[in-house]
Amino acid sequence: MTDQVQPANGGSTTAGNGAEASKSGAVAQAGGSAVFAPPADIYETRDDVQLYLDMPGTDPATLDVTLDRRILAVSARSTPWQPQGYVLIAAEYQEGNYARSFMLSDNLDGDKIEANFRDGVLKLRVLKSAPSPAKKIPVNAG
Repeated sequence: MTDQVQPANGGSTTAGNGAEASKSGAVAQAGGSAVFAPPADIYETRDDVQLYLDMPGTDPATLDVTLDRRILAVSARSTPWQPQGYVLIAAEYQEGNYARSFMLSDNLDGDKIEANFRDGVLKLRVLKSAPSPAKKIPVNAG
């Protein structure tokens, strides 16, 4: 069970490896547009933690990934797409925004985060920090 990354915005379920991941679906309305929590898969290796967020329809130019006080936040705008010359007769996919945040543990290096977006999936790779070596702490008396 890993405690490296935890959802920071509630509404979670437990994945097979014990990491928590929020269910997808509209979580709020912002200015008339739905805001979705993109589903995430979280993997841990010896050297890093990788998060994969499904964000179909996202315009890469609108992706925003920030880290503030151990909170890794992701947001983006989903833009509708319709082929030219066709008329939409049914729609199950809803236009809106994506927003999701995660609390990173102290064992992860916030200065070493990589983000890649391809085929509607945002991959975030966060390197682990080197563990502090054991050391003797002197005690001052008096």
